[in-house]
Amino acid sequence: MRVIFRAEQFMREHYGKLDTTLAEAYLSDHYDTYEHKTDAGKRSLCGHEETSPVGEKVWGDPPFNPGGAVTGKVMDSEMAAKLSFIGRAGHPAARIFWPRRFWPPIPSSRAEADSARHDRGTVDNFHRG
Repeated sequence: MRVIFRAEQFMREHYGKLDTTLAEAYLSDHYDTYEHKTDAGKRSLCGHEETSPVGEKVWGDPPFNPGGAVTGKVMDSEMAAKLSFIGRAGHPAARIFWPRRFWPPIPSSRAEADSARHDRGTVDNFHRG
């Protein structure tokens, strides 16, 4: 439950200052309260299960399972009124995720096209209309 502790700690540190920039920082936070260091791992708010050599036993996930946070979305009241939000596809901290380490081989015609591809995620502002 160290992730919950970090969430509460982060909110106490920034009480009364919340905006979309701080909300993005919250979602991409890598501080591990168990080891008392910054580490993009399974105990961070950003959630990087793919770096864990022990997996996540609660969910039955094996070591280095590609789990954890896969998107990050924030909005403020002005954005909500306009039905818009800021979103990132991929880990909220934009750390590189190498999907080919976890997927079965791709047929050679597609493999060549995708061989150098990796995903840092993209940040965009989504809105209605």
